[in-house]
Amino acid sequence: MKIGNIYNLDGQFFVVLDFDYIGEVYKITFKFLFSGETRTEMFNEESLQQLQPLNLTFKRETKYHYKFDYNGIEYEFIKENVNDIITYLKTDKWPNKKCKPVYIDIYPDNIKPGTIIHLFCQDSKNIYYSLDNSEFQLYTNGVTITKNCVVRAYATKVGCDDSDVSSFYFQLYNRTIKIYFSPSRQINNKGIIPEIYPSEMEIMNQLSKKIINNLNNKDVICYQNNPDLFIKDWLADGKEKNIDFHFAIHSNASSQHNKKGIETWIHLPGAKTYSLANMIYNHLYSIYYDNLNLITDRGVKFANGKMMECNDNYVDFGILLETAYHDNIDDTKWMVNNLSMIANNIANSLIQYFQL
Repeated sequence: MKIGNIYNLDGQFFVVLDFDYIGEVYKITFKFLFSGETRTEMFNEESLQQLQPLNLTFKRETKYHYKFDYNGIEYEFIKENVNDIITYLKTDKWPNKKCKPVYIDIYPDNIKPGTIIHLFCQDSKNIYYSLDNSEFQLYTNGVTITKNCVVRAYATKVGCDDSDVSSFYFQLYNRTIKIYFSPSRQINNKGIIPEIYPSEMEIMNQLSKKIINNLNNKDVICYQNNPDLFIKDWLADGKEKNIDFHFAIHSNASSQHNKKGIETWIHLPGAKTYSLANMIYNHLYSIYYDNLNLITDRGVKFANGKMMECNDNYVDFGILLETAYHDNIDDTKWMVNNLSMIANNIANSLIQYFQL
């Protein structure tokens, strides 16, 4: 039994909202998909066997939409179309997944002439691109940028819909990059091991300083936020300094204290920060101690305006990194024992992306 799992009981589909094991019975709160009715009932081991679990898990439910995974494929339906979910469940015929967007490995807004950029997609190796509105052609191995130009690209995969077309506007190098580091000010977020992780604020500030130290001899100007001020002040400060990149650095926690792993947050899939968010995540996850465990591969996530520091409406180019979970013992130890290695890894991502 797992919160978020969907079960079939006599042809009725419901999602588990909560459950508890009391003695020899299970107290389960669930919601019927079709009617929206919520119930709490008791099940013993025998009656529990009547529930048919489906390989389908809700990732999030709001009053606006249902969003869930089915066999590793993510689907989303607005609530008014919940009948479609019932139809798909009964027939096991699901719509095609759309390929994730294409991303690149170089900051396009300040690129050195003659740089070879590479195109990537998490879902597919079949990428098509055009240069300055030319015909789309199959991408093979790098595109050389010699002038101000635009590269457009999309990905394809058999059985999937094509990705949205991503546009990258390249401007030749003409200035020094400015990065604004914004480590967490959440001093009351204590680690599960207070002796080594006293607070999110303290450890993330240490991490930010180490990253900046790794950039000291590079062609970059680094700023760091004032923890006595607030997000709106940091964003205003960054705007006044005309920064290229606002980098919020945090550690994570979960309500059930049962998660682990790394994730990066941006505004939307089409945000300009998608490329760097993937680079930071992929590089950092490659040195994460439990990177063969699928549940830790959390990837790039989309805040949809809920996080100011990676909201395109407030900051032109912002990413929020959740380094790992400070309420998980193993994650906490990994962060604290490898803070210099983590800082070096992140700094190398910035050096590569911004051509420092």
